Amino acid sequence: MEKAQAGSAPGKFMDAQPSSTQTPPPISKGSSPRKFRVSTLVWIGLTMMVVGTTPLLLVLWLTKDPNPNPVGPGILSFLTFWPGLGLVIEGIIRSFCRDKSA
Repeated sequence: MEKAQAGSAPGKFMDAQPSSTQTPPPISKGSSPRKFRVSTLVWIGLTMMVVGTTPLLLVLWLTKDPNPNPVGPGILSFLTFWPGLGLVIEGIIRSFCRDKSA
């Protein structure tokens, strides 16, 4: 009798429809996950960093002088890189806090 039950069990599973043919449950509009949006401060900070450091990098990479002295671009880089980095960090913190509160 046990052999008959064991032999009939595979037949039961073969008659069932595969799960790929079943339709998924409907998804409501409110159930989609929110996209992570970066704060505007991040973009302002990145722009400051790129605009401020580009002249220094260009002088250092494109000059043929073995000992360049780019004082002006160096000061510009110093005065824009650190505030830009601060804005990027503050923007990321604000973005995470905004997403956790919502």
